[in-house]
Amino acid sequence: MDPLTGLGNLFSCLVELDHYCAAAGSESDPFFLALVDVDALGDVNEQMGPSVSDQLLLLTKTAMLDTLGTQGKVFRFALDSFAAVGTVSPDDLDQLTHELAETFCDRCADVLGSEQPFTLSIGGTAVTHSCSLGEVILCANRALHEARDQGGTSVQIRPLPPSRAGDRESPAGSMLSVFGRQILDTLNIVVDVGEMAMTDPLTGLPNQRAAELHLRKILSSGDGDTLPLSVLLIDGDRLKEHNTRYGYSGGNVMMKTLAETLQNSKRSSDFLARWFVGDEFLVVLPGTDADSARQVAERMRLKVREATRNWELPITISIGTATSPDDGERMSDLITVAQQACLVAKERGKDTVVTSAELREGDYTSPPNHPGG
Repeated sequence: MDPLTGLGNLFSCLVELDHYCAAAGSESDPFFLALVDVDALGDVNEQMGPSVSDQLLLLTKTAMLDTLGTQGKVFRFALDSFAAVGTVSPDDLDQLTHELAETFCDRCADVLGSEQPFTLSIGGTAVTHSCSLGEVILCANRALHEARDQGGTSVQIRPLPPSRAGDRESPAGSMLSVFGRQILDTLNIVVDVGEMAMTDPLTGLPNQRAAELHLRKILSSGDGDTLPLSVLLIDGDRLKEHNTRYGYSGGNVMMKTLAETLQNSKRSSDFLARWFVGDEFLVVLPGTDADSARQVAERMRLKVREATRNWELPITISIGTATSPDDGERMSDLITVAQQACLVAKERGKDTVVTSAELREGDYTSPPNHPGG
């Protein structure tokens, strides 16, 4: 995501374009790629300052979005370069890009009011037959160079040459296709690694790292709709027994079942994650006070009991609750209070819920070691 304009970047553009290439254009369902350069942006930055050049980029964005409407998506993938990918006929593309150029010039005159003319170079291609990623990029880029050579605000639309039997892609187009594919493959790897880093491999739930990021984001946002905010620290009561009787595979079955039951019993606005190791889970409840948090916790406790009541070793859970701002406004404060409440629930015989209010009433101090599940 581009931080200035909020548009997708080069990677997003390649993903979108690759999708269209894979679907293959046709006379009845053509697609297009339009490349847009803001001319002499470096000179504008040097002579008029970065605030004006930033305004120029934002005006380019709004002109493209307003002109294209629902006919395409807009991307920024370089300092002064934008792209649009969408579905229009070749004739409509020519009209659309000329409208874009006019809209941009009008916006600049209205907003910037400078005597210095600001111009765009626009090159595009409409695709009406199957093609490769490289062929489309190469054709649009050639059109863009032709537009630049004309000077001033100029538009060039080139039809993508039809493929003929026995033809091979040009070396330049082939290279672009190869590099485009490598970039997309690398992007997929990055996305997969990012998801793995935030996902618990056993349950498929978000992991501790994801939960901490989510909770910190909510607490730092200052969004009134999320306050009060409560957390539930959930600990399974019989993991050691399952591991002893059925082996670690049996323990894994227990944790997967527990995770699935909790997922099905939480509200749509709640965030559930596996917490640390073993059978601990954390639930973040935005916009939930202490009384409501206890109700959610009790519902989850009963759902778990009901789901496994016919098991030889039914699953039960102990839950501790904490609520912001009463129990603190930092993540560490809330987690500490919820953990203390969960320890008390364990000591009371397990399969129960203990709230932070009960801790305050009992003036309870947690023991140094977690008794475990």
